[in-house]
This record gives sequence, C-alpha cells and structure tokens, in this order.
Amino acid sequence: MDFPGRIAAIEWHINASYPLYSAEARTRFRSYPPPYNGGYATPWAWIDGKSRGYQYSSWSSWAQYQMAIPAEYGIGLTGSYTPGAGSGELAIELTNPTSSPVTADLFVVITEDSIYYSAPNGDPWHNHVCRQFATGVSGTSVTIPAMTTDTVIQNFAIESGWVEERCNLVAYLQTPDVQPDSSRPIHQGAIIRLLELTGIAEREPVRPRLAVTAGPNPVRDRAELHFNARPGSSWRLAVYSSTGRRVASLQGIANGKDIVTWNRRDESGSRVPAGVYGWRLTVDGRTAQGKLVTTD
Repeated sequence: MDFPGRIAAIEWHINASYPLYSAEARTRFRSYPPPYNGGYATPWAWIDGKSRGYQYSSWSSWAQYQMAIPAEYGIGLTGSYTPGAGSGELAIELTNPTSSPVTADLFVVITEDSIYYSAPNGDPWHNHVCRQFATGVSGTSVTIPAMTTDTVIQNFAIESGWVEERCNLVAYLQTPDVQPDSSRPIHQGAIIRLLELTGIAEREPVRPRLAVTAGPNPVRDRAELHFNARPGSSWRLAVYSSTGRRVASLQGIANGKDIVTWNRRDESGSRVPAGVYGWRLTVDGRTAQGKLVTTD
C-alpha cells in the first residue's frame, strides 16, 4: 500500500468460496448501492467512503487527491491488550473542532496483514484483510458536541487462527447517508497495531487535561492563554473557524508560567472576522480546548 501511516485501509473479501472470506465484509460491501451497471464488481475501491472504481491505476491518484482535503474531525486511539489474551479494549478519542455537533456512525474493524493466498487475480499477499467488525456491520451511532472531545470505549476479541503480531484495529467515522454515486463519505479514520495496546485504557478522555485560562472573551484585538508547564516543554496552539478550518497555528517552548497570545489574525496575517472560533492548546501531550468569540 502507498502512503504508509497516512491511510487506514481495509481489504474486504466477499466471495464465500475463498479462504479469506468475511461474511461481515460482504454485508458491508452490499450496503452500498451497486456501483457498476446495476451490479457489483471486484476489486472495487472506496476512498474515504467515495466510490473510485475497479481500475487499480487510478487508486493512488485518488488517494493523493483525498489526502489533500483537510479533515474536519480528529480520531485518536489508545487502549489495552495483553499479548496472548485474545481480547482487549480500544479507547477512541473523537474530536469535533467545529461549531456544530456531528452525528455519524463509528466503526471499529480488526484487520490482519501478511496473509499468503494465491488469489485468482494473481495477488499472493494480502494486507489489511477484514477479519471482524468489532462494532458490528452497522457501526455505533455517536454524536460529538461542537468544539469538544469525547471518548468511546470498544471491547474486541481476536480468534485463535489470527496472528496477533499482524493484527491492526481501524476506526473510522462515516456519514449514515448514502450518496447517489454509491458513496458514504468518511469523515476521518485512524489505525493502530494490536500490540501497541499494551497499557491501560483511560476511562476519561485519553489525553491528560491541561488547565488554561483564556481571555478576554469576547475578543476584540487579542486573546491570551495562561497555563503552567514544565520549562523546556513544547507547546502548540491551533485556532479553528466555525467550519473546522484551521485559521492560525502558533508554537514555542514553555518557560514554566506561560502566556500565549493570539492576535486575532490568520496564518496570512489578515484579521479574522467576528464569529466563534475554537482553540486547542497542546503541551507535552496534555491538551485543553475551548471557544473564543471575536467581536468588532
């Protein structure tokens, strides 16, 4: 697969006569309207839930095109798994930096890599093979309030025939509405290797919280964010418009008791109009977020 680390891929095997067949994958595949002359054809790619056909040569360019489009929402994965146990817990942190709540279907899929099978299409090695939908093929409906981060806990289990060193968990948020072109757009996705889940899953939001005082609010000319941090630690501030577009980004090194100033300007130096803006400050893995209202 091209773009390792940037794509959370799932390979569906839907023919019951093949050894990598998954009934759940077949059900999910057929939840999309037939994209090919009223019928189904394989292999077929959906990239971010958008139908992109069965021509291999076009898939890479479509993936590059999709990666250039900023994602509105964020997904972070942590959890717990004991090697050899066969079961674990995935903590999915969902971030909505926009000014409106979002309702979507959350899916968690267990995949397996490096499986040898000489398929009829000539492909002997298979990666990201769908083994199981931990959430079920209909997913879990979630609503993320505006400018907040919520965490969903999903239990999972692998079967004895799967090699845990080669297993991954893929999580993605998808709109429940099917588009006329057989697409069901995906808002954001993430992937983590099974054996990276060796800690204890947090029941609270996964990232430690950071105490920040932000003001004045409303903002006329500038806003200050006050926080305490370990001297020498790095910090990063991102400011988002009501549509989720990042308008400003600042970063630096903490001194201990710090003040970060946003001068109400975007990354081009232009003054942003009056409105509601979300901010997120990250310091050494700790995060804080909130809203700022700008006024003239």
